[in-house]
Amino acid sequence: VELDASIMDGTRHRAGAVASLRDIRNPISVARLVLERTHHTTLAGEGALRFALQMGFKPEQLLTPESLKKWLDWKADPKRPTFWQNPSENHDTIGMVATDGKGHVVAGCSTSGLAWKIPGRVGDTPLVGCGVYADDNIGAATATGNGDLMSNYCTSISIIHYMARGASPQEACVALLEHIAKTDPANRSGDVCVLALNAGGEVGAAAMHKGNRLKYALWREGKSELLESIALY
Repeated sequence: VELDASIMDGTRHRAGAVASLRDIRNPISVARLVLERTHHTTLAGEGALRFALQMGFKPEQLLTPESLKKWLDWKADPKRPTFWQNPSENHDTIGMVATDGKGHVVAGCSTSGLAWKIPGRVGDTPLVGCGVYADDNIGAATATGNGDLMSNYCTSISIIHYMARGASPQEACVALLEHIAKTDPANRSGDVCVLALNAGGEVGAAAMHKGNRLKYALWREGKSELLESIALY
């Protein structure tokens, strides 16, 4: 199990990230300490693990009995799906954007990555500008879905650029997905979901297609709502 995470502070324009981190349950907490305790932005692999241990995190087995059985069954199958061939659709990503109502925004994202991925694979989640981006002058954005596809479009900072040119968060999310689909029509079937927030508290969300429509929670003024994004195709 290799985990990725990143967090970005829109005020200081600083981020912290970890990639391919093993044996640590909460990679976003390690990413935050990279931000707060070092001059680096990203730590990966063994170096990220050593840093986490130095910061007091305890290593533990991340496979549950259920996931261990699935892995053993997958390994025993000579026709098992892999990312050398036909990728399976399986990932577990949490993205979040927030504002304190005074113009300060942050973005964070954490993931276990795709199931059956090639060891060492890094998706968009820990890449600043792809999985997360935050700028107090504009807003914050995050993404979930096929990180290999979305990394090629720098999804989060692209949304911020649309917003900087006057688009609302919703318009920016749609504009980015339309651009991804325009450059390659095959991307219309890709799993791409994005979420954005501007400094004024406006929210936007969009999914590329109805088969993977994004559901997200909105917390505002002490109330929580479960909402569903629009889907372009």
